[in-house]
Amino acid sequence: MKIFENKTARYGNFKEWLNCCGIELGLILVAVSLLAALACGGIPFISDWQCPFLTLTGCPCFSCGMTRALEALLHGRLFEAFKLNPLSWLLAGALFFRLYQRLSETIFKSYPDFRKPRMVWGGAAALALLYGLIRIILVMVVR
Repeated sequence: MKIFENKTARYGNFKEWLNCCGIELGLILVAVSLLAALACGGIPFISDWQCPFLTLTGCPCFSCGMTRALEALLHGRLFEAFKLNPLSWLLAGALFFRLYQRLSETIFKSYPDFRKPRMVWGGAAALALLYGLIRIILVMVVR
């Protein structure tokens, strides 16, 4: 059973490329750059960030601890990253997969893609929501 299929990029000029993958590639590169800057010493406005959901409700959301977890991943502290937020592995994997896809599409005009992308991305979103609900329930039970 094949999970991936190889797709061919279909764009003829710069404007089509920009619409197809250029904007997403730029956003991914900005995100990776911010993560690298965070790992090298921190970014003041991100390091001091307080989750609005946690502030309002007192319960952590599904992404609470994600910044520290991604920083731990970049430093090679894998267990600590998983302890802070298990979804950090999913986010890091998705980010680097999309980066690989867009670079491959730009350079080789061919890129790997999931056979059923809606199932994969929908499953990841469902997993994130389930994890968030479990975190909220656990906090309420402990109180």
